[in-house]
Amino acid sequence: MSIESRVREWGVQAKAASRVLANSPVAQRNRALLAIQSAVKANDSAILTANARDVAAGEAAGLDAALLD
Repeated sequence: MSIESRVREWGVQAKAASRVLANSPVAQRNRALLAIQSAVKANDSAILTANARDVAAGEAAGLDAALLD
């Protein structure tokens, strides 16, 4: 699968999820946000490591500083 088709697919999924989210009760949205927060905290070092790798690759590819920021 090409990156373009993958990003397009993610967009379609995000749009569908936004409709579900918009119609969900506040308590359910809050639980989802807390679950996301927990997952980010549990994986923070892996996320930061992957981000550093991506930034380094972007720098090596000559990306503009604004894109890297």
